[in-house]
Amino acid sequence: MLRMFLVVSWGLTLAAQTQIDLRTQAKNIDFSAATSTRPMKTGTALPATCSVGNMFFNTSAPAGTNLYGCTAPNTWSVQGGIPMGNCQYNAGSQLLTCMDSSNNVYTTVETATSGTPNQWVDYIASTGIPHTSQPTFTQISGAASASQLPSVAMLTNQGNAVTAGTQDFSNAAHTLPMKSGTTAMLPALCAVGEAYFATDAPAGGNVYGCTAANVWTAQGNLSVKSGGVAVGRRGAANFIAGAGLIGTVSDDGSEINVQSALDTAVVQTQPGEQSGSALLCASSSGSASHYTCALSPTLAAYTAGMMLHWTPDVAGAGGPITLNVDTLGAAPVTLADGVTNPAASTIVAGQLYVVWYDGSVFRIGSGGSTALGCGAQTWGQLLSGGITWAELLGGN
Repeated sequence: MLRMFLVVSWGLTLAAQTQIDLRTQAKNIDFSAATSTRPMKTGTALPATCSVGNMFFNTSAPAGTNLYGCTAPNTWSVQGGIPMGNCQYNAGSQLLTCMDSSNNVYTTVETATSGTPNQWVDYIASTGIPHTSQPTFTQISGAASASQLPSVAMLTNQGNAVTAGTQDFSNAAHTLPMKSGTTAMLPALCAVGEAYFATDAPAGGNVYGCTAANVWTAQGNLSVKSGGVAVGRRGAANFIAGAGLIGTVSDDGSEINVQSALDTAVVQTQPGEQSGSALLCASSSGSASHYTCALSPTLAAYTAGMMLHWTPDVAGAGGPITLNVDTLGAAPVTLADGVTNPAASTIVAGQLYVVWYDGSVFRIGSGGSTALGCGAQTWGQLLSGGITWAELLGGN
């Protein structure tokens, strides 16, 4: 009896250690009441080799992407993750790559809690670590599209050549399109086409352009010369008419016209000389001893040496007489010596007399006749050069 019990007990122990092939020995397997299940191999790294259909639970993968299936020999594919995607794990490179429905390929990269901002990812290393760098202007030039350019496409610490396109600054708050500084700071070197804004130049003449290699020329200024010699360069020109000139400046819409003419009020002209009107002083006072007359233009002041062509309106009474020209004051009229008073027969109404002012009195000229209406021989001598005006007027 005792022998039989031991044999049975030993047989039950052997039966408890026997492994069951669920594929052939089980039916309607239900693990819903099991405390836990581990239906596949687990680990922190995918096996290097696998057969199609193998499954693996990667405990080190991001939550939700732990389950891998062997979709091709030695190729693991994550199950789930990117919707409609196809992800594969390369055991050799230990990288997970995924392709979405648009054939865009993604790969995992190493994450970090800190880094350098404003960097570009140049490439992903085989270790899955992205390589970053600060882009240079050369790297973003050429055929790069606008979306590939950084927010600032031109750098201020190097040359930037704009070869095409429209540069529109109309909505800018302000623009500084050229180098600026004082006139003394004009660069010693320049290339044709460069511009410079001189802050201390006269208003309107601030912009300088490089018109030849290393040669700056003020823009918008008028270059003024006198007799071919440069006087200066300014943004404005002021025309001042000198004595005896009348200046007229006008703008006809296409050009500025500057015209000068003689002021006949102060300058004698050939027509005026021929008419005799410039020196003609005809009396109309009606007095035989106190004569008045007026010149055209009006005489401003008596000047020593000045000459008049005087025509008295009435015959002289003889004795002291005076002449008042343009109300400048009555001055004595004497014979050529400046002392002797004219006789009654000396002053004849309507005749023309040459008189000159010596600084205090008017002297009547001599030379054979006091009146220009007489003495043809004397006038002939004057015209032929036989006598001078001084001899005619002074009598000596």
